[in-house]
Amino acid sequence: MGLLIIPTQTVFYWRFYLYNEPVHGWWIIHPDAARSLPLVGPLILGVTYGRGIIACQEGFLHGLFVTLKIIITIFACSLLLMTTKPKDIILTFNKFGVPFKMTFTAMTAIRFIPILLEEWALIINAQQARGARFRKSGIRNLMKVFSRSFSTMIINSVRRAKVLALAMETRAFGASKRRTSLTELQMARTDIIVTAAICSVTGSIVALAALFPNLFV
Repeated sequence: MGLLIIPTQTVFYWRFYLYNEPVHGWWIIHPDAARSLPLVGPLILGVTYGRGIIACQEGFLHGLFVTLKIIITIFACSLLLMTTKPKDIILTFNKFGVPFKMTFTAMTAIRFIPILLEEWALIINAQQARGARFRKSGIRNLMKVFSRSFSTMIINSVRRAKVLALAMETRAFGASKRRTSLTELQMARTDIIVTAAICSVTGSIVALAALFPNLFV
């Protein structure tokens, strides 16, 4: 993902094209050079609002920061899912007033992601054991093989969803509006300290962003 975001933001920095913000970089296609091109020139000038194409330092830094934000978000979510039970996450969201069906649906979808990836790997290995050659095949054959494996995974997912729905019905899921749980979550002293620290850091970042708008751009 970073290999896509960083180069595109380096070449097409949005603040330069939308707000004509001064940047430091090297021209790839100068507007004067684009005007001399017979067919491609008007298209380039139309897409770039008449400013040409430039590789700028500000765009590189912006793409790098966006990539780091995405990586940190994915890492934080993965760390939360690896260290916390899904039941505790559902109970926590219920404490904040989020409907149980919504949290259950979200956690079920997240829980099925590694299962689907493992099943996809098993299907690919099974096709390779039956003679399918992915590296030596052409693009058309690869598309055919992947479409078959994808359809197999979809069918298995539908079967798994039916089994899950049947298990939910046998346990009277949603029969009562008031839900009870075997365990009740309570805020410990460590939880209060960590929550206060996170709120303080978040408030400081929001305050800095309000006082200095260009600091986190």
